[in-house]
Amino acid sequence: MIDFQKIRNKQKWLFGIIAIPVIIGFVIMFTPDATDTLLGRNTRGQQADFGELNGKPVTRDQWLTARQLSGMMYSRYGNEYMERKIVDTLVEMEMLDEYSINPTTSDALDR
Repeated sequence: MIDFQKIRNKQKWLFGIIAIPVIIGFVIMFTPDATDTLLGRNTRGQQADFGELNGKPVTRDQWLTARQLSGMMYSRYGNEYMERKIVDTLVEMEMLDEYSINPTTSDALDR
């Protein structure tokens, strides 16, 4: 027979024993890629897909540089607008490379 008096006396311990795995389970369940990280299948360090530009894959460094430049120019218009302008900045960077245009800091300051 179940002794409810013992359960009542130990309810704080029981709550902790039950609550901790439940909290950990919810964190794992609702965190994106948490199971991959915990099981060692984390792919963040590997090549991620940032799209293609003129048939060539966009690298992480190119994406971050374009995001930084877009943030400096368009952040006052909001995040959604800035995120859309990242692609335009990538195209502009590609055209600068394609036509061998290398602007200097003094060129930018003269504007």
